[in-house]
Amino acid sequence: MIWGITDEQRKLSIIFTLRNDQVRIISARPMNVKERRSYDEKVQNNTKI
Repeated sequence: MIWGITDEQRKLSIIFTLRNDQVRIISARPMNVKERRSYDEKVQNNTKI
């Protein structure tokens, strides 16, 4: 799972798998409240997520 932000500033949780050296997206959904807090905290502290 990775967290990311779109050009429109939407915060998403992305579930993916790697197959034959390619990324396969399984799910992309808005972050829940807990994920947003963690993401914002890590971005503010400039740490790896």
